[in-house]
Amino acid sequence: MRILAEYCLPLVRVGGLFLAAKGHDPQEEVRNAERAIQLMGASILQLCSVLILYPVESHSPYGQRTAIVCLKDHPTPRKYPRDPGTPVKSPL
Repeated sequence: MRILAEYCLPLVRVGGLFLAAKGHDPQEEVRNAERAIQLMGASILQLCSVLILYPVESHSPYGQRTAIVCLKDHPTPRKYPRDPGTPVKSPL
């Protein structure tokens, strides 16, 4: 989620939403990504295990996906996203 946030959130305009589809139990992954999400100028609005308007079908053994909804509060600093491969080698 940290890497996904760094690559995607700079493309979201201030006031926009970013949705990430994750596995059935993403709480630890989201906790680890909170700093990266804040650095990108966003905050976590909610974790949704069921989307009312657009249900997420899953064919995984767990059968459930969680949508993480982030709101872009502030502009992302110009130094992000970093060069390709850098977020993987040195996550935020």
